[in-house]
Amino acid sequence: MFWKLDIRNKQLVKTGQDALKFLDEQLGLNNTSSEPHVLKLFARDEYATKGLGRFPEKPIMEAHFTYSTCFHCVFMLFGVGGFVLGLYCLFKGFL
Repeated sequence: MFWKLDIRNKQLVKTGQDALKFLDEQLGLNNTSSEPHVLKLFARDEYATKGLGRFPEKPIMEAHFTYSTCFHCVFMLFGVGGFVLGLYCLFKGFL
């Protein structure tokens, strides 16, 4: 259920981002130097995170993770942990 909730939140956030990006373009804000204007939040975020490496390219502690990637890692960790614990309990006779 948390995975489905994460997918729905991602859809809603994407819709809001698209609307705000459209409004940013309508304002006609000029970029300051090489960076996007300070009020163009999503353009600035894309600019700031564009050069950051992902996990296979960089060590896990230095890599850039998206919000969804973090949630997927937590879901996977709990899923695998629960499965292993369930097998352990099954073979030890706790269930």
